[in-house]
Amino acid sequence: MSTDHCVFRFSHQKTLRVNDVSKIPSGGPGIENCLSPRYTYSVASGLMDVNRLVRLAWPKESTWINVMLDSCYKDYMANLLVKNIPDDLHERLRRHARENHCIISAAVLAAIERELARWEWRQRLDQRPKTDLGIEVAALLTEERALRDMETG
Repeated sequence: MSTDHCVFRFSHQKTLRVNDVSKIPSGGPGIENCLSPRYTYSVASGLMDVNRLVRLAWPKESTWINVMLDSCYKDYMANLLVKNIPDDLHERLRRHARENHCIISAAVLAAIERELARWEWRQRLDQRPKTDLGIEVAALLTEERALRDMETG
């Protein structure tokens, strides 16, 4: 479980290890992307413990990685990846973020928070008992407007 983004000379170092891929160093970039699903679907789901995942993924680096995992996954923050964003929506997000002096992820989090707050408000509103005014609201407004017009002339 690794990526192949490690910097080394292909013609010399990689060809020396062509028959033993375990000798090819794991790449750095991409580890943050490959560890999360492996952790979620193996450790968090209870199929294996974190130490076994580390030993399988990075046998030589397991001590260092174990320290990293203990600090990262104890109270980790969830990530959300959104794919296939239409170009026009992405441009609107970029413009919104720029005008609000923030990064796109902050703009998206704020939009999600607003939408969830609206949804929660509607849920609370739906749970309130209905009020019967004994008259249609439109008729009540018409009546009040007529009274106002008579008073103001």
